[in-house]
Amino acid sequence: RARRDDEGRLTGFLKLSVDLTDQRVVRQALLASDQRFAGLVEQSVDGIISTDEDGRINLFNRGAEVLFGYLRHEVLGERIAMLLPERFRNGHDEQMRTFASGRGTASLMGGGRIVQALAKDGREFPVEASISRLAGDRSVTLSVILRDASQRAYNEGELDRLSHVRELASLLPMPIALIDDELKILFSNRAFARWFGRPESELSGMTLRQVAKDVGSLESLEAAKSAISAALGGRDARFRGRVRHADGSVREVEILMIPSTTSVTGPSFYTVTLDRTEKIRAENERHVLTVAGRLMGSLADPEILTESTALVAATGFADVCTGFLHDDSGRLRRFGASEGSVEAIPLPHDTPVIQQVLTDGEQRLYCDHAERVTDLAVPIPTGQGRGGALLYGWRSPFDISPREVDVARDLAMRLGTAIDQAAM
Repeated sequence: RARRDDEGRLTGFLKLSVDLTDQRVVRQALLASDQRFAGLVEQSVDGIISTDEDGRINLFNRGAEVLFGYLRHEVLGERIAMLLPERFRNGHDEQMRTFASGRGTASLMGGGRIVQALAKDGREFPVEASISRLAGDRSVTLSVILRDASQRAYNEGELDRLSHVRELASLLPMPIALIDDELKILFSNRAFARWFGRPESELSGMTLRQVAKDVGSLESLEAAKSAISAALGGRDARFRGRVRHADGSVREVEILMIPSTTSVTGPSFYTVTLDRTEKIRAENERHVLTVAGRLMGSLADPEILTESTALVAATGFADVCTGFLHDDSGRLRRFGASEGSVEAIPLPHDTPVIQQVLTDGEQRLYCDHAERVTDLAVPIPTGQGRGGALLYGWRSPFDISPREVDVARDLAMRLGTAIDQAAM
């Protein structure tokens, strides 16, 4: 600024200097920040849309393009209601103005909630929407972040369906469980828990190997491997065999393995265990008596008769059967069979049990929980003075049923009658 005297002559000047470095640095920093923010918005996988207070779109990032199928030039300047199904558009503009004025709340516009959206191709899909309001000096900007919630909605539906399956399973009497590809138990019903002798809460997260080991059924689990692989591969499968119960008994079962169609658990399958013990035992008993009757009608040698009867009994009735019979010289001969093969079978406690039976002619039942063995010795009634007994063995410490005792006694009586007839 110039300084002059009374006559207007220049006598000096006033200079004011302002250092604009800091302002320039701040402006550059703000510009860089805006550029970084714009880059982050553009690169976000979530859809980000901004509108003015009237709901007209002024920002539409790449994530929104992917989500809705529109290019940004197709939507800029259009009302955001175009991205909603027709049935939801009524009143939407008013809601936007209410929110823009500061009188609305994020929940009114779906903050963090699932809402239905409309893609360019007419497809409706669920999105998780969160809206925010930024008020400037002269305008208001509304921004919404959108995330495709199709998988979340699907998962919630699947979880709800899984919950219904659990409720149904809890009402059914047969053991049911959901098993994943690591053979972990995802859930089980009360019947399954009772089978393995554990509370339901303990079973969740345990593996089939752990619970099978606890009850001594690892061999059964190994035998079911191919069926398990098929179920995990998406095919219905079934396993038939023997599985030990927590009470020590061995049950004849049919286990249905049904692939799960839910994706929330990953590869998994349901097991439904059908206890066929009584049915199979009844069928086996009828088979044993029928086959034994045919053999006894066609054989004449007492020792071959005894050996054949032991073999038939071990094939479909007991796990092991040993026949004891005195020969013509009075020596006690032994004929053993185990699961269909003829051999000498050493059974625990057989010598004292057989001696008692041969002495008093009374049957004996012995159950050894430690050795996991049940023996039933039944005398062979003969009128030829030979004397003998059938010793049936089951590899499980459980009490056999009265019907099984009757079958064992019936078989011994038929053998005694056949021996007497062969001697005539």
